[in-house]
Amino acid sequence: MSLPFSTVELTRTQQLVGYIGAGLATGLFGATAWRHPWYLAIGLVLSAALAVTVHLRKPTPVVLAAVGVSFGPWSAFALGGAVYIGYGAWVMMTTSRAAREERMARRAAERRTKEAEARAGRGEAGRHPPAASKRYTPPASKRRARR
Repeated sequence: MSLPFSTVELTRTQQLVGYIGAGLATGLFGATAWRHPWYLAIGLVLSAALAVTVHLRKPTPVVLAAVGVSFGPWSAFALGGAVYIGYGAWVMMTTSRAAREERMARRAAERRTKEAEARAGRGEAGRHPPAASKRYTPPASKRRARR
């Protein structure tokens, strides 16, 4: 039985880049937001969220965390967030490609099993629709009812 959802995970390269990005964000948030403790706390939470989601290797939470880091308290390094948007786009593009290939392989396997069942004489090829019910009466037309 196949799963209805994708089981695609991050590659080792994506995971390594994510860890480096989380460490870099932590360092930059620490260097730029030390005068503002709330900015520092927010930046550290966002960096930790990126590191944890990268460790889980699930693409969608990683992209959401990367977008969160991109809008974090960057202070003077506002363009630094664009790198995390790029990382998220890279992860989503490669993940969607891998999911498409996985889906095509799963459909081909399902098609082969259906064809094998049909050749064996069971499955959907041997099914017929049920006989029409003699008790069914279609609803009367509204035009005829008015006359």
